[in-house]
Amino acid sequence: MDFQDPAALINTLQRKPDLVICDEQGYISFDKPGAEMLFNHISLRTAIKSTIITSNKSFDKWHEIFSMDTILTAELLDRLTHKSFMVNMNGKSYRMKETKSMMGSKIAEKPMGITANI
Repeated sequence: MDFQDPAALINTLQRKPDLVICDEQGYISFDKPGAEMLFNHISLRTAIKSTIITSNKSFDKWHEIFSMDTILTAELLDRLTHKSFMVNMNGKSYRMKETKSMMGSKIAEKPMGITANI
């Protein structure tokens, strides 16, 4: 796949995979072109193919991910949440639990929240 060509990427994502998983949405912020590409991807797949998105940020903070563009964020969330199945998971990080076990030390654990949209 040519990730430098947005049209080719969108065309490939729309047609081929039955499921696309975007893991840890919000860990790295999107620039304007990246946010628009994700918006187009979600728009084209809506009601056609499945998409799972995980994030440790609540929806009210998603504008921070998308260059503070509240309009694009609202439209993206509208498409993501329409006829979606959301799973809200709150708990301690499994990675941190494994690290603590391996190191035998007390490392502060931060609760995590994950929402998956199918």
